[in-house]
Amino acid sequence: SDRRPGGKQISDNGTGTVSYSSILRVPWVLLDLAVSFVTALMWGWTESALPHYMKIAFNASASVSGLVLLLYMGVYTFTSPFAGLLSDSRIGARCMSVIGVTIALCACSLVGPASIIPLRPSQQLTISALAFLGMGTSISAISAMADVIRTLNRHGFGAGEEVSALVSGLIQLTMSAAYGTSMTGTPAVVAYLGFRLFTTIVAALLLSVLIALVVGNVLTFARHRSWKLDFKPQLRNPSTQYFWAIVPK
Repeated sequence: SDRRPGGKQISDNGTGTVSYSSILRVPWVLLDLAVSFVTALMWGWTESALPHYMKIAFNASASVSGLVLLLYMGVYTFTSPFAGLLSDSRIGARCMSVIGVTIALCACSLVGPASIIPLRPSQQLTISALAFLGMGTSISAISAMADVIRTLNRHGFGAGEEVSALVSGLIQLTMSAAYGTSMTGTPAVVAYLGFRLFTTIVAALLLSVLIALVVGNVLTFARHRSWKLDFKPQLRNPSTQYFWAIVPK
């Protein structure tokens, strides 16, 4: 058995009382939910704002806009099984999350392109970037889902049906909230700010999530390496005990 946040004992087979509050006290779960949030935000953003932008910027017909969205979802669907396979490999779900968010960030910056990028809008650039955006969001979503369960197992929550149901509900709630907010709010915000400036804001949000992922991975690696190299725990500097206690596992 092991102990989960809050000090209550939970057995290896997943028995015991598990709640959303205990799950959300695990730092990496919050990071995975942030990845799921921005992924669903991309879905709503592309579906609600992109067709109108392509019509104004490139005089694209409704059929062309539909085919472009089909390309986005097609790449997303095609990439998903490979993203899951790589998340279960030695690469790991957390590294795949970093890769996915990085691809999504680069692609999102080129869809408009973002106002900070000195490139002229191009239909070919937009379509190509959208295909890579589908790849990035697919990798991000699948790896985040895989890492939540794996992280909770490492924290002693087990792999019982109760844990799986709570995690599934939590991820679906997060992604539904992001998708609904994006679908309803994006058109009004884009009409006020313009598509390219709004793209810059979305890219900045992706960048903040990417920085959090990189920092979390670095601190996790440093934490594990520190314990492996410390063969005499009694000689550990007491001033660093609290720091290593709060670093995500």
